[in-house]
Amino acid sequence: TMTKRQKRSSVIAPAQVLTRIRQGDLSPLYFFHGTEDLEKEEVLKALIDAAVDPATRAFNLDVLHAEDLDVADAVNRASAFPMMAARRMVVIKRVERLVELTADELLPLIQAPPETTVLALTAETFDGRKKLFAHLRKCAVSVEFRPPYENEIPEWIRRRAESTGKRIEPEAVHLLHISVGAQPRDLANELEKLAVHTVGRKTITRDDVEQVVGA
Repeated sequence: TMTKRQKRSSVIAPAQVLTRIRQGDLSPLYFFHGTEDLEKEEVLKALIDAAVDPATRAFNLDVLHAEDLDVADAVNRASAFPMMAARRMVVIKRVERLVELTADELLPLIQAPPETTVLALTAETFDGRKKLFAHLRKCAVSVEFRPPYENEIPEWIRRRAESTGKRIEPEAVHLLHISVGAQPRDLANELEKLAVHTVGRKTITRDDVEQVVGA
């Protein structure tokens, strides 16, 4: 219903949208924006996994890029009925690169997304005064992906370690932070290595960080 969609049109946090997606609570329209690519890609992948059955993905998933977008084709794909499945999905990446006239051709789709399609648009930065983005912010589930602030990094490391099934000691968190820096992708890579290094154990220690990161 429209009230449900209006209620969802405020910007929500990545963790919140991920919870909804994993519960199978999907919306017809998503707008993922911001400069933090790692989490954006992960949430987009979770959305694709939830929306499109792997068995029919070849027919029901289109990932398009703004640089070489044929808008009429994109609208047709988003308006098409799913094949042998409940829904199809269309992703349009980096929509800030669309020329404004071209972008405006997407407006009918944004204002009335088809019920059997999940449409996800991504952008790094955007100008909220432009029609496309004004409508996306109004109609879509809008999710901002920003790099964590320096003081949020320890909590980010703890959460990320937990997602690999590990506890990480405070001293290990501190050492990882000062050794690797604040880039989520770099930290995620090191935490993956640490998860492998500590296989069979629940806790990542300062010694583990010293060995793996070479701190």
